[in-house]
Amino acid sequence: MINPGSKFRFLHQKGGGIVYALNKNGTYHVELDEGFFADVKSNEIVEIKTDFQTIGEVKNKDNKITQNGNKSDLKNNLKLPTIDLHLKSKAENNQNLHPLEVQIANFKTWLFEQITKNQTAGVVIHGDGKGILRNEILQILKSNKNVKESKQANPFEHGTGATHIIFKYNL
Repeated sequence: MINPGSKFRFLHQKGGGIVYALNKNGTYHVELDEGFFADVKSNEIVEIKTDFQTIGEVKNKDNKITQNGNKSDLKNNLKLPTIDLHLKSKAENNQNLHPLEVQIANFKTWLFEQITKNQTAGVVIHGDGKGILRNEILQILKSNKNVKESKQANPFEHGTGATHIIFKYNL
């Protein structure tokens, strides 16, 4: 049995995630590395030993287990890389460029960093607005060979103006 809070990987496919609960039917309710939730059979996954023992229990620097909150605390420690493209002030635009150009440049830099770090997924917060920035971002993602897919991010976590990106594995 794999305890809630434990990391896992799939036995016969790439990827893994975190176990959140054992369902009544014997399957596990999990969050995948890409940020999605799913139910998987127990014979499809194997536990990865980590510092997280169960949800809310974390080993401290002395290797002793301490109570440290709940499921959301565990999830916060394992968040996807995220970039927020909202410009906070005119000071961010110190090169006298159009704000859209600054946002695109910031996004391209972040995207390159995620690909070179072999990230599996990420989130870009572009805002709702008129969709101009969102459309530019989607065009960049569509033309990038390292991007497997992109779709609207979870609106409960990032609002409706965000895109979830899944990168291709570079093995």
